[in-house]
Amino acid sequence: MEEKLRFIFEHELQERTMSELCERYEITRQTGYVWLRRYREAGVDGLTTQSRAAHRHRNQTPEELEQRVLGLRQAHMRQRLAVGSGAHALLARHHQSFAL
Repeated sequence: MEEKLRFIFEHELQERTMSELCERYEITRQTGYVWLRRYREAGVDGLTTQSRAAHRHRNQTPEELEQRVLGLRQAHMRQRLAVGSGAHALLARHHQSFAL
């Protein structure tokens, strides 16, 4: 982070060309321009290391479908618990054991 800030500061001084600065900091020109763009867009926060991981994978189940499946499962479990509680009470009245 410190190196990126020094790079930005030196670039703003306009005493060296982009090529000279990138050579001095041992980075590619593409990286230099990325740092400048991120700094201009988000300030110092834009210079923090960012994850390269994809936000979603192409074979990942769509969010809407995941939520529907989870909702159905939750409804099913509520129904099973309701039936189970009734059955549990019935068996308890007759001194029987019941395991869910």
